Amino acid sequence: MHASLDWWVGDAVAIACLTPFCLVLVVPVVRRFTGLPQNAADVESASAGKKVHEARGLRRAIESVCFGAAIMGSLWLALGPRSASNQNRFYVFFLPVVWIAVRRGLGGAATGILILNIGIVLSLQFSGGDPSRFALVAIADAGSFAYRTDTGHADQRARSHRKTVIARRRAHAAIA
Repeated sequence: MHASLDWWVGDAVAIACLTPFCLVLVVPVVRRFTGLPQNAADVESASAGKKVHEARGLRRAIESVCFGAAIMGSLWLALGPRSASNQNRFYVFFLPVVWIAVRRGLGGAATGILILNIGIVLSLQFSGGDPSRFALVAIADAGSFAYRTDTGHADQRARSHRKTVIARRRAHAAIA
C-alpha cells in the first residue's frame, strides 16, 4: 500500500511539473519543426519574448540570475537546515513564481515552476525528506500556474479595449 502511494505521488508530481512546461514551451517548437499548422496559442508563445516592458540583453541575464537566486533562497528558507522545526513555510515558493510570471509571462512561469520543483526534489532527495511534502508543494505551484494562465491575456485585452475606445472617440469626433 505504501509503495503504491509513493508511486502515485511521484507520477502526480511529474505530471504537475512537466505538463505546463511542455504545453507552453515544447509543443509549439515541435509543431513548427514537424510542419503542423500553428494555432493562436503557439503563435502567442512564440511572441512571448517580444513584450514592450520585458528586459533584453544584459538586463535580462541579470534578471534571470536574480530569479535563480530567489528560487534558491526560497528553497533554503522552506527546506533548509532549520526547516525541520517549522514545516509551514511553503508559501515562500509562491514569491519567486509570481515574480517570474509577472516579468516573463506564461513561459517564464512554467519554467520557474519546473526549476523550483526540480530544486525541491533534489533538496528532499539529499535531506531524506518526506515526498508527500513535495506533492503538496507541486500541486500548489500548479495552482499558481493555473492562475497565471487565467490572467495571462489581461494586458492584451486591455490594449484591445483601449484601441476600441480611441477608435470610437475618433468616430464620434468626426461625426460631431
